[in-house]
Amino acid sequence: MKPRRFGYGYGYGYGRVRRAAALLLLLLLCLCLSSLFLLLLHGSSTPLEPAAAAAAAEARVAEAQAEVEEAPLPPGNSKVAFLFIARNRLPLELVWDAFFRGDKEGRFSILVHSRPGFVLTRATTRSRFFYNRQVNDSIQVDWGEASMITAERILLSHALKDPLNDRFVFVSDSCVPLYNFSYTYDYIMSSSTSFVDRYHESISKYCGPSAPFRGGGAPFGIDVPFGPPGPDMLPTFVNWSTYGAVTPIQDQGDCGSCWAFGVTGLIEAAHFIRNKELIKLSEQHLIDGNNLRNFGCKHGSCSEALDYIMRNGGIINAESYPYKEAQEPVRFADTKAGRYNPRMDPVIPVENWRKGSQWAVLIKKHAEVVVDDEVVLPEFQKHCRRRPLPEFWRDWDRPIPAEAWKAHNCIPDEHYVQTLLAQSGLEEELTRRSVTHSAWDLSASKDRERRGWHPVTYKVSDATTRLIKSIKDIDNIYYETENRREWCTSNGKPAPCFLFARKFTRGAGLKLLDSSLIASK
Repeated sequence: MKPRRFGYGYGYGYGRVRRAAALLLLLLLCLCLSSLFLLLLHGSSTPLEPAAAAAAAEARVAEAQAEVEEAPLPPGNSKVAFLFIARNRLPLELVWDAFFRGDKEGRFSILVHSRPGFVLTRATTRSRFFYNRQVNDSIQVDWGEASMITAERILLSHALKDPLNDRFVFVSDSCVPLYNFSYTYDYIMSSSTSFVDRYHESISKYCGPSAPFRGGGAPFGIDVPFGPPGPDMLPTFVNWSTYGAVTPIQDQGDCGSCWAFGVTGLIEAAHFIRNKELIKLSEQHLIDGNNLRNFGCKHGSCSEALDYIMRNGGIINAESYPYKEAQEPVRFADTKAGRYNPRMDPVIPVENWRKGSQWAVLIKKHAEVVVDDEVVLPEFQKHCRRRPLPEFWRDWDRPIPAEAWKAHNCIPDEHYVQTLLAQSGLEEELTRRSVTHSAWDLSASKDRERRGWHPVTYKVSDATTRLIKSIKDIDNIYYETENRREWCTSNGKPAPCFLFARKFTRGAGLKLLDSSLIASK
């Protein structure tokens, strides 16, 4: 007789199914009872008060910080503190990650000032070197306001808590390191001075060319003596001198400065036509200051002088800078015009007023001076404020505010450290240049937004071997407003001027990193 295997297997399988169904029903019953209990508990509880909610949020931030593994920084060496000023995330974090990996001896520290509440975790940065490196008392920073220098002071105050930090480097979030860590560290530590871009400001007043005449009657309602119509129905001449648009005749003397008089006369008349105000401008400013491609009393180019005025942000009036019939060293600090606010006097006298880049490298002594300052900072907060840059050069349709050229304009971060150190009598302890490169003029660019007196942002298409080589090859800096050339050295020997460069987009920085053009050589 054959075994009844089918019957045996069927009965055994049926019993297993019944037991599984019973267990499933029991599990579902437990889940229902648990859900009912939680529902009743939630219904009997009161909502969190705002203060409790805020405390809970802070607890979550603290928990996130506690979970972050900080990058190992073995102690024992003098450190360079890299102080990043960022909006939120660090777009070039991977570039800096490659840079910091070049150090095996713990010779650096990192601090980041970002928006309040922003935390650098695995979710917000791809580099372990930046984990939990944000300062916990950051503020909202607005460009061109004193909040920028407050952020710098916050970073310095935190960095000074580490006694091993000996140099302090301000870094933009769009900045890339040009060389490897060891070269950069040795370059900075070999100097006993701070690297501070510092010079007497080319103090200026703004005045721009007039809008081209578009017809439709006489400008600003005066009867202008037009000449007879030409073939194109436009007047053949307009005699503006009859209506006060031309300053009195001057004698240039033995100085071959006709080019300077031509340019000032052009802008004086254009400003009058646009703003109904005649201002006598300084030919001497052009003779003394515009000497890169012009030659003072020997000869000069009108177009180059106009370019200089646009690059410089304006030209001084003749009352503040009178004509001398000779080329002389620039004396911009002798005036009280431009960015220096006379209301700062006597706390900050004009002779201590300085201008330069905010991207400085400070020795510990100077970092302590900045943090301990209780005199210069309040004056900056009260009297150094930016105003929008004039639109004279680009947009003829925008109205110019009345007496706009008289409005005070001051960018605190371009003056504060330089002026404070001058005020403190420490200028002999400075190397008067920055080690961070910025490009300020692409007047030949076809991209309209890339023209003018603003830092250029390098895009992916700009990130080439040629660009990086051109920056690394710079071994001197010419300060046009002071007629001064600064030759760059490191440890007593000729050296490249720049260790860092800005402004680079994320894509441009990664392209340069992939090509091994930065951070590793």
